[in-house]
Amino acid sequence: MPLSLTDHRLAPVMAAAGPLDPDKRIVLMERIVASLKRQGLHRPTDAEIECALRESMRGLVQGAA
Repeated sequence: MPLSLTDHRLAPVMAAAGPLDPDKRIVLMERIVASLKRQGLHRPTDAEIECALRESMRGLVQGAA
């Protein structure tokens, strides 16, 4: 079954992906989908998306030096 997100639920994902390098955006999206599908979530809540997004962002953004 495909993953289904409303525009409202997709917005934080797109906002997080925006500043990333295009190659990292792909990785981010793949990680989010994998995380949600691993949990069997095809229509995730806001909280479930936020959790998957935080988990998926690890290692993609370098902190300021």
